[in-house]
Amino acid sequence: MEYLIFFFKAFISIVAIMNPFSGIPLVISLSQEYSDTEMKEIVRRSAQYAFLILLFFLFTGDLVFRLMGITLPAFKVGGGILLFLIALNLVQGEFLKERAKKHEIEAALSRENIALIPLAMPLLSGPGTITTVLVLRASIGSFYELMALICSILCAAFVAFLVLSSSTFLYNFMGKVGISLASRITGILLLAVSVQFITEGLKFLLFR
Repeated sequence: MEYLIFFFKAFISIVAIMNPFSGIPLVISLSQEYSDTEMKEIVRRSAQYAFLILLFFLFTGDLVFRLMGITLPAFKVGGGILLFLIALNLVQGEFLKERAKKHEIEAALSRENIALIPLAMPLLSGPGTITTVLVLRASIGSFYELMALICSILCAAFVAFLVLSSSTFLYNFMGKVGISLASRITGILLLAVSVQFITEGLKFLLFR
């Protein structure tokens, strides 16, 4: 039961920081340059890339901590503050635009693999998502929790694929207001997660 709880905690945290709804404007803009089939394939590959990127940081997190001499409580506080700031922007709606800017579209189209950059990174697996995975990785205490975390990353990537591959439908169905609301709700969830990370880190640093 505890592993299931950890899975849902990790899944909600990762989906909240990924916030695939924020990528809908960019995907809609890019879809004008590609067919529906091509765009769905691009989105599928971007979700796969995001999963692999996060998996890489999941298994190299301990090495990073050791090389830089970072303790788990300190990282929880620092990572929590970063996530808190990102969550505030989400709640305020600063990460959601009706359309992607012209220079963003041109920059994306100029790249050979837009599934990797900018869709997989930094959209889905940016600094905030990587930080979340590292904090969760440092918190696990058993092999089963590690498996639960891997499954949560996989499920989060799948949710991102479903959302981004349905960008046009979601935009037409939910409208700008609905998408903005969904983005703000994920921001509220992320606020709660970030405060928990900060509290856990400070509790250990101040009262150990």
